[in-house]
Amino acid sequence: MQRKRLKRSTATDEENRSNPSQRSPEREISSFTQTPKLPKQDPEAVARRYQLEVFHRAKEENIIAYLHTGAGKTLIAVMLIKSYAHLLRKPQNNYAVFLVPTVVLVRQQAAYLEIHTDLKVGQYWGDMGVDLWDREEWQKELNTHEVFVMTPQILLDNLRHCFFTLDTIRLLIFDECHHARKKNPYALIMREFYHRINVGNGTNLPRIFGMTASPIYCKGLSSAADCASEVCNLEKTLNAKVYTVEDTTELEGVLVTPDVQIKYYDCRGIPNDLLQNLTENLEYIREKHTRFEESFQIDGPILEKAKKKIVKLHSTILFCAKDMGIWCAAKASEILLHDKVKTFVYDPRLHQFVVNAMKNFLLDAGNACRENLPSDKLWKCGVDLERDVLAGFLSAKVRCLIQTLLYYRDRKPLRGIIFVRRVIASMVMGNLLRYMNCFANIKSEYMAGNGSSLQAQTQKEQKQIIDAFREGKVNIIVATQVIEEGLDIQGCNLVIRFDLSDTVCSFIQSRGRARMKGSHYVLLVRRDDDDEKRKLDELIENVKIMRETALNRSLIPSHLHVELMPSEEFFSVESGAIVTLNSSVALIDKYCSQLPGDRYYTPRPVFHMNKATAECIMELPTNCPISRIKIQGDINLLKQLACLEACKQLHKVGALTNYLLPGREEEDEDLQEGKENEDCKKRFPLYAPNDFVSDWDFTMPKVLFYCYYLFFERDFEYTFPFQNVILLVKHALDPSVQNMKIRLEVTNGAVSVQSEFAGTLELTSCEVEMATRFQVTVLRLLIDNKLDKFSGGIGLHYKTEISKNQIMYLLLPLVKTCPKLALSLIDWTRIRHAASIDLVNGCNTGITGLSRSNHRILANEQGDLIQTACGTVPMDMLEDSIVETPHNGNVYCILNVLKNLNAASPIVSEKCTSGEIRTYTEHFRNRHGITLRYQCQPLLSARPLFRVENFLLRRPKAEKASASNFTVELPPELCKFVCLHISPSILYTFSFLPSVMHRIESMLSAAQLQRIFSNQWPYNFRVPTTKVLEALTMKNCQECMSLETLETLGDAFLKYVASRHVFTTYSQKHEGQLTSRRKQIISNHALYKISCGRQIPGYIRNECFDVQQWIIPGQHLVLHSGNLQNNFHILENMHIKGYRTMKTKNVADVVEALIGACLETGGEIVALSFMKWLGMDIDIHREMPSTRKLDTGFVSNVNVPYFRSLLNYSFRVHTLLVESVTHASYKEPPFSGCYQRLEFLGDAVLDYLITFYFYKTNPGLSPGLLTDLRSAAVNNDCYAQAAVKWNLHQQLRHASSVLHNQITDFARCISSSSASQDQFFGWTNTEVAVPKVLGDLIESIAGAVLVDSDFDTKLVWDAMKPLLEPLVTPKTMKYQPVRELQELCQKESYKCRYHPSQEEGTSTVKVEVTVKDDRYIETCDASNQRTAKKLAAEKVLKSLKAGGLHNH
Repeated sequence: MQRKRLKRSTATDEENRSNPSQRSPEREISSFTQTPKLPKQDPEAVARRYQLEVFHRAKEENIIAYLHTGAGKTLIAVMLIKSYAHLLRKPQNNYAVFLVPTVVLVRQQAAYLEIHTDLKVGQYWGDMGVDLWDREEWQKELNTHEVFVMTPQILLDNLRHCFFTLDTIRLLIFDECHHARKKNPYALIMREFYHRINVGNGTNLPRIFGMTASPIYCKGLSSAADCASEVCNLEKTLNAKVYTVEDTTELEGVLVTPDVQIKYYDCRGIPNDLLQNLTENLEYIREKHTRFEESFQIDGPILEKAKKKIVKLHSTILFCAKDMGIWCAAKASEILLHDKVKTFVYDPRLHQFVVNAMKNFLLDAGNACRENLPSDKLWKCGVDLERDVLAGFLSAKVRCLIQTLLYYRDRKPLRGIIFVRRVIASMVMGNLLRYMNCFANIKSEYMAGNGSSLQAQTQKEQKQIIDAFREGKVNIIVATQVIEEGLDIQGCNLVIRFDLSDTVCSFIQSRGRARMKGSHYVLLVRRDDDDEKRKLDELIENVKIMRETALNRSLIPSHLHVELMPSEEFFSVESGAIVTLNSSVALIDKYCSQLPGDRYYTPRPVFHMNKATAECIMELPTNCPISRIKIQGDINLLKQLACLEACKQLHKVGALTNYLLPGREEEDEDLQEGKENEDCKKRFPLYAPNDFVSDWDFTMPKVLFYCYYLFFERDFEYTFPFQNVILLVKHALDPSVQNMKIRLEVTNGAVSVQSEFAGTLELTSCEVEMATRFQVTVLRLLIDNKLDKFSGGIGLHYKTEISKNQIMYLLLPLVKTCPKLALSLIDWTRIRHAASIDLVNGCNTGITGLSRSNHRILANEQGDLIQTACGTVPMDMLEDSIVETPHNGNVYCILNVLKNLNAASPIVSEKCTSGEIRTYTEHFRNRHGITLRYQCQPLLSARPLFRVENFLLRRPKAEKASASNFTVELPPELCKFVCLHISPSILYTFSFLPSVMHRIESMLSAAQLQRIFSNQWPYNFRVPTTKVLEALTMKNCQECMSLETLETLGDAFLKYVASRHVFTTYSQKHEGQLTSRRKQIISNHALYKISCGRQIPGYIRNECFDVQQWIIPGQHLVLHSGNLQNNFHILENMHIKGYRTMKTKNVADVVEALIGACLETGGEIVALSFMKWLGMDIDIHREMPSTRKLDTGFVSNVNVPYFRSLLNYSFRVHTLLVESVTHASYKEPPFSGCYQRLEFLGDAVLDYLITFYFYKTNPGLSPGLLTDLRSAAVNNDCYAQAAVKWNLHQQLRHASSVLHNQITDFARCISSSSASQDQFFGWTNTEVAVPKVLGDLIESIAGAVLVDSDFDTKLVWDAMKPLLEPLVTPKTMKYQPVRELQELCQKESYKCRYHPSQEEGTSTVKVEVTVKDDRYIETCDASNQRTAKKLAAEKVLKSLKAGGLHNH
């Protein structure tokens, strides 16, 4: 297809193929995307003579290149940019800026520059969100790119905010520079910056290069003098000379001039009676839909907005009827009403009342138009044009357009543009062409600027239409002037002006869209209309005058036409940013738009003009730090002067930054990165308690130990008793561990372990070695339960090597008859036997070393001999021994000798039937292939070794059962002895020790952290170690404690303290800014960073205790110590025993839990001291700034005695009370303020006080239940109902009728509700929306009491608690229906789906729950989706309960 078009190309196109740089941007871009990238060609080598002439002139001075459309002005700009390339390349901080008036041209010109230069080109337009970029973001762009292609408003804003400076711009190009007039951004750039520097004889001014096909952009030129004046003004503005080529011979050979044709249409209009009747009907409909003051109680600004919109729609429909016909008017109403067409009717920013009013008007207006059309279903507009025109269905002008298109429709290929003046005309004409059967083979679309107030066609949609037009997928575009300028479409061969051009520029630009040879430029002109004919003649004549004027201007020396521009008042700051009279209004609007508002109030300035005194009073929003501006001056500039003064004062108080932007609290890069990586896991060390890390020197003959008893008890019966244990350590343990109680959970009950300091004891080095071998052996056997795991798995054989940096402590059994505190009665006999095990060979050295003579002696002394796998052993030695059965590798504990059973005995544990195994001999032969040789030897009763588990796990009651006493009978000849005289009691007791010591290690680590931060406090208070350990233990550990409850408490306190800090520190910042500031203090990433600075992550317990990973005391596991990377600076006395991964959010949760632990045990002072130790920059002792003073009469407008009685509190500063009950919509001088800041503070303090109350009044509350109680009490529904209960809604000062109606409806609904107020807990079941303002009112009053009482939280609680009573309890709490339904469906695996919809301002939610094959469906309507969803969920829950599917 592309090749075919090339074959049909013009001579100019042939020349372009030989000179690639001469191709138009559109053609070049298309070629670039379809073929491999070719080496960049020097533009000067292919430029034509006239282009070189203009280029060389542009290098010498500022010029405005006046050349016809298609003459290659962009190539001249490329050559000029390349001539400056040596000044632009990095690392130099110089730039070229290429300004274009439309977004379409941004992409087109940027792509052209990227093809023909090797410079780094950046492209920018408004939809990219550049308005929100700050200096840092723009600095990144400046560091990256060398040429900037953008729309002019972006450069103007950047210059005003000093993100760009004019002295770094070496080349400034204005495409379509004829726009540089009046308040166009082109003109303002020059007037506000270039000329101001030029007046000061600035030398670092950029070279100016303008490009235009028409230097005149105005209506009604009547003479050459007028034309010269306009050109002169353009030259003054751009400080450049208009320059055009004198010899046009070469240029005329290049340009393609379309054939201009004039099509005349009849003067016949819509029949007068029909038009008059429709006009009257539309006027009646307009009045009907704008008379809603009596019917609706809506805020004044909303009513005014609805009126304006309806008036605009009325004008639009009436225009369509007069200019295009009745059918077109009906089609216009249909288009505007269609929700898929992005017209302003469905602007999401509009109030729903306004939207509904417009829709209702369009419905009636459309019906009024259709009443005048034939009702016959077979009738179709356009089939009989003459009849339709006579009837008024279509205008003669539309008929002329259709006939013109019919004439050209068979042209192959057809690529045409129809230019119309109004957006609605482009939409209607586009639909008409698609509607008519005669144009079935023609694909048409419409285009209008995205700045249009009528519709919102996106840049993406426009680009898709243009691309489709270039590719031939769209044949006709009906467009406004949006594509008149610069758009280069080589294939366009037809341009039709449905409406004549208003200016000579528009005439030239639209004509220039027809680029193909043999193209046509058709103008529709009304027959016998002298005005239109004269207008057309003037346009053609002005083209000639304009060229002559340009040639004459080029003869004037450049210094003669450059004049000083009139100065304008402005305000500048240190950074260089400025605000002028022109920009001040926009800046104030931007500032106000970023102030907090709600659905009842939109922050905006209000101006009161007094023309008689030339005075203006500007009232700023109530949440603005500046309340009023009063100024006098030029009556025509009063508004701008007031805004400029407001900008000065806002900058003075810090509301505008040093770059004259609204003070937005931007998240720093670390905080943003932390938010993005919140769910990512990082690697952290795990500390070992220093008390257990050995640095012993065993060259000394004796070592002193601190000894601690471990007494075991249980609440269930079991075969084996406990044997108490003694713990020996080198250093005295923390007092919190010396007398602690540990609870362990087993399947059949609980075991408690009590520690108690016993004294000190000296051991010899040999005793220490033997004791170490004992505990490593016993614990390794219990943990592994297999001897094959010892092969190479333990570094302890016949000799224990003890070195530094090991986990080292001794756990030794006590003799059974040991009285309390008898340190000398350690069970050395058992220790000695266990220490003699050969773990490699699997036999006890005391057995394998006996000779036969020794056996006989032992037999005489101890009884009969029994043959084992290790040899013959006296029978009495078998009890309390550990054996291995090599045939299956199991390890058993021998309980006793079964003298009444042998290998020939029947198996007692099986119920034998005919044909089954009957004896032990048969069992081992058939099952294991072993023939027992010693048939008469008694069997041994044995049990498997006790299983070592994590007994710290919290076990559900369902898991608990009776303990197993499973035993087996073993032939002695299959038993390989491992250890003698190790009683089951010792093994049973030692099976609990890994869990016991893990808890002690955890307590010691917690105590270590507690000592570190407690030592920094100026007074003697220590947070209990158990609370610190609870705060360090995450839910994943699955133990009886976790940080969740303390985290909830700490989170609430931290939020309160941070809120108080920012409230007192930033007295001029509004609620939104305070929230951002608070977030920077208490965000998860901020807490994570400060915790790392204090090495807290190393103390956190985030995983279940894994027995297999437990470090056995004495086992050779060398620990690392010292500094680590990854931003962890480990203190010198820290020892790392391993690493694990955690989410950074988990670390932040621990910080909050530690704050909660300090708060619960030591109060606010201790919690604040801990936060100070962490390094949190929070100062809550800062004095409050002076409060605004009010007249006594004004304060009397608030019922102060009522509040004194209600709160049982007397305000010292009544201003705070007034502020707390004032909504932002309320304005009454001299007071200026609203409750937003106090509500911010009150929300935090109530959250904290209520959470603390629930924590203290419900000890032992589960974390989930505490969170539920907090959610049920701290929510808008609860607060709103409390406000109505105490008639606080009657004290609210506001100026919104919508808010008044909602509060009235809500109060009426609450008062008429059948449910008692005392039965309300957590949420309301009313069908009306709960006004958030009422909840805000409760919070703001709490904030006012807090500030007035010098931040006495007790006074706040005493004042606010009665208002909120009765507070919810675990018994009275009612779950929010949506959550209750969600949890039910998750638990029972029900499928639940919500189907929301919106119609006529009413929200509808249908909820569908599927239970197997049954479906439960409920639908509810409400004023908002949240309420409708809540009510629908409640109905479904009732249905499920009725069906027996929910018993909550």
